[in-house]
Formats: sequence, structure tokens, C-alpha cells
Amino acid sequence: MKSTPSNPVPRGRSLLLPSRWQAPLWVRWSAIGLLAFGLAQCGPTHAATNDEAPQAARPIPVPTLVLEDAQIHSVQRHFTGVLQARREVAVGVQVAGRIVALEVETGQAVAQGEALLRLDDRRLQSAKRTLTAQIAAAEADLARLREGPRRETIDAARAQVQALEEELALAEIRLARREELLAAASTSEEDVDVGRAQVKTLQARLAGSQAQWQELVNGTRPEILLAAEANLDALRSQADSLEIDLADTLVTAPFAGRVQRILAREGAVVPAGMGVIELVEDGVLEAHVGLPLVDSQFLDPKSVRLTANGQPLEVGAVRTLPTIDDTYRTVAWIFEVQPTADLRPGSTVRLHLEEPLERAGWSLPLSAITEGVRGMWSGYVIESDETGPRLRSVDLEVLHTTPDAVIVHGALRAGDRVLTEGLDRVVPGQRVDLGVDGPTRE
Repeated sequence: MKSTPSNPVPRGRSLLLPSRWQAPLWVRWSAIGLLAFGLAQCGPTHAATNDEAPQAARPIPVPTLVLEDAQIHSVQRHFTGVLQARREVAVGVQVAGRIVALEVETGQAVAQGEALLRLDDRRLQSAKRTLTAQIAAAEADLARLREGPRRETIDAARAQVQALEEELALAEIRLARREELLAAASTSEEDVDVGRAQVKTLQARLAGSQAQWQELVNGTRPEILLAAEANLDALRSQADSLEIDLADTLVTAPFAGRVQRILAREGAVVPAGMGVIELVEDGVLEAHVGLPLVDSQFLDPKSVRLTANGQPLEVGAVRTLPTIDDTYRTVAWIFEVQPTADLRPGSTVRLHLEEPLERAGWSLPLSAITEGVRGMWSGYVIESDETGPRLRSVDLEVLHTTPDAVIVHGALRAGDRVLTEGLDRVVPGQRVDLGVDGPTRE
């Protein structure tokens, strides 16, 4: 028969600890502190390992270029302009009227003096005939005045004077007899008064007839001739003006060119001064290019380089306007260009201008510089030491920019190898792998 222990151990409990034993509170806090201390000791060792990893990593490959010996002393500037016809006008009418015929169509080439359109001239022709008759009458009147009175008219006036002289002499004799009879009391006072009145009347008539006769003898007065001549000149001036109006009913091309647009057709009544046909001159074209005032000083009129569609243009005379454009603040330059089959008014041209730089510089791609401090720019030059190639930061001054490159001035020398890309992924002093030599650049 087996014996049974007096205090059997329940399943799942420790043989060393009582069934309801718990560690004191100070023991538990001590354990937590030891655990935190151990983690703190392990942390710095792990961080140091992470910091040392890049130093132990292989150098990163970078693209570079080598600066050549020659520095850049000038740059090519390019300015865009437009070709224009030397003359482009809306040919108008100088007299009002109805268009009866159009002699050209849109796009047609015309020579200088060629008819463009005709206006109705019937009213002007009628006015011309009336004025012609008036001029003829004025000319005849002036000729009559210059010729003076006819001989027969002068003789008739002289005969009238002689007749009045005889009548006056007879009246004076009769008056003398009546005065004698009055003194002898043989007649009345009334008869004497009648005789005296007759004498005075004949004396007045004789004076008037003598003046008329003398006027005929002297001829036409100068002021009357001048008035007649002035009237004739006025009529002739009206006739000349009417002839000009008649000539203006036929509108001709002022220069050789091509019809751009027709603004009125047959049957339309147009006022004086209205433009009817837009005409663009053929021949020499003009390239208009605006340059900033600071760039105009570098333009040499004797060596102008203009291109259109990549082809050089033959440049003739060069002119410039005396004022600055209010809108674009540029100086307008005008270049005469010989026309070709590919050139038309409205075509774009390029002016190529070489400008000196303030200082010599080096040409780098835009990706080879990054923004620095105090308004400067910076880049990286590769230097070698006992550990291999490393990056060195250099300050750069931008002298000129283009869409894909930049010209800089700074602590660079011929033969320096410059980092061209990825400046945001590196730091000064970092080791790099050059790999294959990059291209050279001036």
C-alpha cells in the first residue's frame, strides 16, 4: 500500500514558489530600470554603425566635363523681327462718286500707273461744258475792253458834242436879244428867265457829252481791264480744278505691287478720301527689329547678320528711328532686304548680334549650377587626393544665360573637371567615381 504526501503540488505551479507569491514593487521597478539602461547602451553602437555605412560604401558615379583652355569673351544674342513691305497703302478716291468699273482683282499684280477703278464722271463732264462757255464769254468781253470803243462810236459822240455846242451858241444869242428887249421894255422878265434856263441846260448837256466823248477817246479804264482779267483767271482755275477731278475719276496704282484686298465693288458710292483697294509694294522688303538701348550700341550697320528660315539674307541700307518705343522700350532698326521667292511681308527674321562680356567666362550646362548664398551661384569641381576624387564647392557669377547653357565667372581654371548633373544629391567633400572621362567644354 502506497503512501500519499501530506502537501501535494498542484499541476502548473512552481516547486520553489508558493502558489500565490508576487515579487515586491521595488523589485519590479528595478527590473524595468535595468532594461532601459541596457537599451540605452545598445542604441549609440547601432547609430554609429549606420553613420559609418556611407563611409564604407563605394563612391557614387557622377557625370562631368573638362574645361578647355579657351574662355568665352563674347556671346551671340538673337532678336526676332518681322518683314514688311516698304509701302503698303489703301489706294483711295479723291472725288466722291459711284464706282462704274473695277479693273483689278484680289491678288493681281499691277504696274505703276495701271488703272485700278473708274468712277462715274457724267456730272463732271456737264459742269465742264458750262464752265467752258463761261470762259469763252469772259474772254470775248476782255478782248472788247482791251480793243476799246469802235471809231464810229467815237465819231458819233463827237458829233453830239458839236451839235450841243451849236445849240448853246444859238441859245446865248437869243438870251442876249431878250435882255436888250427887256432893257427897252419891249419884253417881259419871264422871257429873259426862260432864255437863261435854256442856256444853263444846254451847258450841262454839253459838259456831259464832252465827258462821254473824252472817255471813248481815252479807251477802257485800267481797273476795268484788271477786273475782267481776274474774272477770266478765276474761271480758268475752276476749269483746271474740274480737269483734275475728271482725271481723278480714273484711279491708278501709285507703285508696282499686288492687290491685297478690295473694299468696295461696282455700284458702290464712295466718299472722297475713302480707301478702296489695298496695295502692297513689290520689290525691296524691310526687316523691322526692336533692340534694347543697351544692345543697340553693339550693332555695326556694316556687318549685319540677318536670317529667315535659317537662310542668310542680303542686307542693304540700315536705318534707325530716333525715339524709343513707348510700349516695348526698344529702339526700332530697319534693314532693307532683297526679296526672294520664300520671303513675303509678315515673315519672321532673326538678327544675330555678337556682344562682348564684361569678363571672360566658361560655358556650363544649366544643370551644372545651383543656387548659392548671398545671391551667388555655386557648382562642384572634382579634386583628387590620396583617397581618390572628391567634390569641392566653388562660387560662380552668372554672366549670360541661354535656354540650355550658362556662362559663368569664378574660381575655375582650364583643365578643371566640373560636375554637370545631380548637384542636389551630393555634398562638398563627398567621394565620387569619375568612370569614363566626360566631354570637354569651352
